[in-house]
Amino acid sequence: QKVLDEVAAWGGDRTVPLDRFGEFVRWLVARHVEEVRVHGPEGESIWYFAIGSMMNKVSLSGRKLKPHKSLPAKLPGFRLDFRGELGMAFAAIDPDASMHGVLHLMSAKDMCSLDTLEMTYSRVQGMAEPYEGEPICCTLYTNPTWEEPQPLGTPTQ
Repeated sequence: QKVLDEVAAWGGDRTVPLDRFGEFVRWLVARHVEEVRVHGPEGESIWYFAIGSMMNKVSLSGRKLKPHKSLPAKLPGFRLDFRGELGMAFAAIDPDASMHGVLHLMSAKDMCSLDTLEMTYSRVQGMAEPYEGEPICCTLYTNPTWEEPQPLGTPTQ
């Protein structure tokens, strides 16, 4: 119901045309961008949607990152993809898909460290759906300029 209310507030009639989905998501994120930041006893914290090795708290602690809280979640509007020679996990923007990962509540300082670690990606906003509870506005890393992989072709030798 919350999503339908947002669509109505945007001006839709319970639907969002596919050719305007990106516009709707940008509007929705701008409307809820402050929900990404959480003010609590630890200071400012940010919900981060993690995939791949960043879902694992052991991997995070090896990078000196410590989430305040972690929740399993689904993220509509993105699909899990693998790119590059090493097959790195990648959140590809796809309005028809959703992917699963972990929401970590991170300190602003840890997010700065993550920005350095993930410097080849851009940080974007999303609306994650924890397995239990209400949707949470979050941040995640993607590379919207990454093109679809091309076939390697036939070996020449």
